[in-house]
Amino acid sequence: MLKKYSLKNVSKKSYLGAILFALALWLYTSLGSDYTTLVNLPVIIRLPEDRAFEEPPPRSVMIEAKGTGWNLFNLLYFNKSKRVFIDLYNTRINTPEYDITRTAILKGLQAFDRVELSDVLTDGLNILTGKVTTYSVPVEPVLNIIPGDGFTLVGKPKLEPDVIEIRGNDKIVSTIKNWKTKPAVFENRNSSFIESLELSDSLDGIINLSKRYVKFTAEIQQTAEVTFDEVKISVRGGIVPKNHFLYPEHVSITFRGGIEEIIQLNPDKISVTLNYADIVNNKTGILVPKVEYPGNSEVIIMSPNHIYNYKIIKSDDLSKINF
Repeated sequence: MLKKYSLKNVSKKSYLGAILFALALWLYTSLGSDYTTLVNLPVIIRLPEDRAFEEPPPRSVMIEAKGTGWNLFNLLYFNKSKRVFIDLYNTRINTPEYDITRTAILKGLQAFDRVELSDVLTDGLNILTGKVTTYSVPVEPVLNIIPGDGFTLVGKPKLEPDVIEIRGNDKIVSTIKNWKTKPAVFENRNSSFIESLELSDSLDGIINLSKRYVKFTAEIQQTAEVTFDEVKISVRGGIVPKNHFLYPEHVSITFRGGIEEIIQLNPDKISVTLNYADIVNNKTGILVPKVEYPGNSEVIIMSPNHIYNYKIIKSDDLSKINF
C-alpha cells in the first residue's frame, strides 16, 4: 500500500536549500564552459628620463579574451595585477608624437594567465611627449580652519615645506605658478595643532611631485580685545603745512586677536599715520589714516574712522576754512 505525503510537511528551509543547491550546481556547470568576453586593461607607460607627457596618456585598452567562466571571472574581478606595461625607458624619442604599436601592446600584457587572447581592439596607441624640466613652486593651501567659540586663528598656517619641486613637460610646468593642496576643513579647534595636507593630484600622470603631503601648523588662541585711546596721528614725509588743520589729532583703536598677542600689544608699538602728499593733494577734505602694529591682531574699531583735512585760505582780511 502506497503512503501519501503532504507538501505542507516540507519546511521552507528545505525549499530554500534545494533552490540554492540547484543554483550552485548550475553556476558550477556554467562556469566550467568556455566563453569570450571583453576585458578593460589598465595601461602603464614608462618614458625615458628626458621625456614627459604633454597630455594625459591612454589609461586603458580593451582586449577580447577567451577561457572558462571560472578563469574569466577571476580575471575580471579578482586579478588586480593585470595590465599592459609599455616600457619605453631605453627608447630614443626625438619627436613630440610617438606611436605605440599593436605588437608592443601584446608584448606588454602582464598577469594574463589561464585565458586566451582573442583580439586587441586597437591598432595602436598615440602619445604626445616633450622635454622634461623641474621647477620649484610655492604650495598654496586650500584650507578652512574654524576655531571653537571664544577662540581665534592667529596669523596664517605655517607650511612645512612651503615650496615643492614639480617635474614634467616644460610646456606645462613652466606655466604653473603654485601648487594647491586638496581642500580640507578643520572645525571646532581650541588649541594649536599640526596636521598633514595632501597635495592636489589634478595633473596626475603628467606632473611628478617631489612630495605628496605637506604639514602645517595652526596657532589657536583664546580671543581677547583691547582698546587704546588717544593714539596720536603722525605725518610721514613732512609736517602738516601751516595752512592745513587736521581734526582730530588722536584716534581710539580697538584690537581683537589671540590673547597672547593682545597682552603684548601696547600704544608704543602702534603707528597711526597720514602721508604728507595725501594731505596737500587731498580734494575731499577727508583722509583715512594707516594703522600699523606688530602681530596678527585685527583692528575692529577705529574712532573716528576718518580725519578731516581743513585748508585755510586767506582773502584780504577775511579768513575762511575750506574742505
